[in-house]
Amino acid sequence: MRALWGMLLALAAFAAAATETGERTRGRCHFEGEPLYPLLLREHGNRGVVTMRFYINPRGEVENPEAIASTHPLFERSAVDWLLHQKPCTPWTKDGVPVGNWVSQTYTFALRSSGSTARSGVDMDVGEQTFTIGAATKPGLPEEWRYDTPPEVQYVAPLVYPLPLLLAETSGSARVLFVVDQDGRVRYARVLESTQPEFGFALKASLESWRFRPAMRKGKPCLASLQIEQRFNSRNRETWTDRPTDNLLDRIRDGKEPFAGLAKLDRRPRALVHPNPVFPPDRQREGGAGSALIEFIIGADGVARLPSIVSADDPSLGWAAATAIARWRFEPPTQEGKPVEVRARIPMEFKLPEGEAFQLPPGGLPDQPPKP
Repeated sequence: MRALWGMLLALAAFAAAATETGERTRGRCHFEGEPLYPLLLREHGNRGVVTMRFYINPRGEVENPEAIASTHPLFERSAVDWLLHQKPCTPWTKDGVPVGNWVSQTYTFALRSSGSTARSGVDMDVGEQTFTIGAATKPGLPEEWRYDTPPEVQYVAPLVYPLPLLLAETSGSARVLFVVDQDGRVRYARVLESTQPEFGFALKASLESWRFRPAMRKGKPCLASLQIEQRFNSRNRETWTDRPTDNLLDRIRDGKEPFAGLAKLDRRPRALVHPNPVFPPDRQREGGAGSALIEFIIGADGVARLPSIVSADDPSLGWAAATAIARWRFEPPTQEGKPVEVRARIPMEFKLPEGEAFQLPPGGLPDQPPKP
């Protein structure tokens, strides 16, 4: 099978209409090539979709690309890497002056069948989604937890493998119960089982950053209670490490440090992709803000790798921050003009979001929520 890219380059996203204050003209982006289909997901027969939102500055350069939808972190990484390596666009203008503009684009990763349909003569897209949810709720659940249409996964956050356990090659698993609200956000999560406490913390933090198309009951969005079990090992799709990460782990295990220090770099690395962490729902209910300090390694390719918690006012804040850092991307650090790896630390502050904290229904959670 060969990879098919269905890139929905909607011209409407690249257009700007006249406004009351001046005439705007649309820019043009002639993006070359296509995002690389992640080999691991292709080998697993996984298809997926990524919607990226990014800013085209007045110089026509892509800035702040961020996935607003992605069915697997590897799809997001591939789309980000592709966008950051594009040549400048022709920028938008207002009254003849270049201006910036936000753009959204959707990319589809799919496999092609070897045959074609008799009716259309066109190969059909095939492949399984990385995460799916059963079409029906389990019998016997209370009415407030039943749905006619299940929630649909829209965004999947990275899963951080706890660094001490990764270095020790410790495998294990965790199972987490979570609630998706009427807006498609995970508003409650609880670790049910975990072979190591850190595995439970990591899975919970990842799930709290997921987003869904909400479940529907009688034509209206409704709550959905689900659970997911995750295995942590070097062969699993969600905790697999790439070759650059494996090389970093080997260097740390062998004591072949130090990595380059920030003071010795040609210049401090600039963050190109820096999404904010999700405020943990349990901290929101408790009414507490706080901070966390995260250490990680910026690879020679600019990818943030091996995030770990140095300190945190609460474990949930630390794991939320580490999950966000796993998505960050920097200008590749250089020393004497050559790309190098560098160890870095970043503090993150959490402020209590506005709005009322989520409350479970009076009856509480069902005893046996269905697994995705």
